[in-house]
Amino acid sequence: MISLEAILRQLRKVQLIIAAETELQAYAAGGCIRDTHFGLPVKDIDVIVPVGCTDEKWAFSVMERFAKCYRALYDEPVDITMAYYQSASCRDTLGDFDERLYGVVKLQTPFGDVDVLFSRYSSIGEVLNYFDCNLNTGYMDTSGSVYYEEPMDLVWLKPVLPSREQRMLNKWEQIQEVRHAN
Repeated sequence: MISLEAILRQLRKVQLIIAAETELQAYAAGGCIRDTHFGLPVKDIDVIVPVGCTDEKWAFSVMERFAKCYRALYDEPVDITMAYYQSASCRDTLGDFDERLYGVVKLQTPFGDVDVLFSRYSSIGEVLNYFDCNLNTGYMDTSGSVYYEEPMDLVWLKPVLPSREQRMLNKWEQIQEVRHAN
């Protein structure tokens, strides 16, 4: 199982490279924070880098430099997906990938996959406002501080595809089982 400490180590590895080239901040967010909060297995880690509104060429350059530096420093596989017209039917969030993100750098680490998502929003708060449901609106900064308000109800923040809705309903059931066991 991926621990909160392992998430923090990975987050700091990402931030080290990001900070060497920019003033941007990285945050672990979403399901990895939710699942560690409830003691559930973490499937992967999402790291959000709020870039804000900027020139796409600059944003893509930051992603490319990050990927090259990460691979050189840690000798782990890296893959970049730019967000050009990625709002296809393969996305679970009804086609907003390219509206929210410049792209993602996928890292294959010894403990699992890490997605470094370069956001078009300028702050972590703004990023979280556009998540699909309240279960995933937690984050951790590089100091190790975790910000997660445990939801009492599952609230959809925007429409999602049926497959995504079912995954989140299943996760909600797991959370309820954990709550009843404690």
